[in-house]
Amino acid sequence: MSQAEVYVVEPSGDVVFRSGFKNAFAGAFFIWQKLCDKYGFYQASPLDARDGITGFHAGKAMLDGFQQLFSHMPEMSAADYLIMESTCDGAIVPKDLMPKLAVALRSFAEVYPGGNQSLLADLIDTLCTEDIRGIAFRQTSIAQNSWDLVDNPDNEDSEERPLNIDRDKLTSTGVEHWFIEELEEHDGT
Repeated sequence: MSQAEVYVVEPSGDVVFRSGFKNAFAGAFFIWQKLCDKYGFYQASPLDARDGITGFHAGKAMLDGFQQLFSHMPEMSAADYLIMESTCDGAIVPKDLMPKLAVALRSFAEVYPGGNQSLLADLIDTLCTEDIRGIAFRQTSIAQNSWDLVDNPDNEDSEERPLNIDRDKLTSTGVEHWFIEELEEHDGT
């Protein structure tokens, strides 16, 4: 079974695996589904006529909803924004925002039970006491690991090493890593 993985950014800058939560669908995917519902982004999308199918397709509507959700992130509440941004590839939650993420995840879990957000909040509380620079996620273990690098991928003898945020600009998936910044609360959300 797939899992959502938690990584810590050590003082040296190395990003190393710390823990995993079974069932990746209870992590980011669960968050995206619930926030799509909250913000009304699940809208039936007609398939193109060229597909030879008429009517509506729930999978396409779901993916369209996710696309809308990500494009409207700045309009979300600060808590939802923090949760959403933490699910992005390359995102690092700095240590000073970790307590706010834990609170946001607990509030989310109260409204939307069934995911692994309360377990994640408990882990974040523990990690807040450690000497780390932040945390990052691999939202599903079946996807390529962004946080491990191979210096010479063409050489089969090359070994994986942790990404170091001070030395390595891009993750192994080619995404630039960044530290999340807090979104100020605004009217309308």
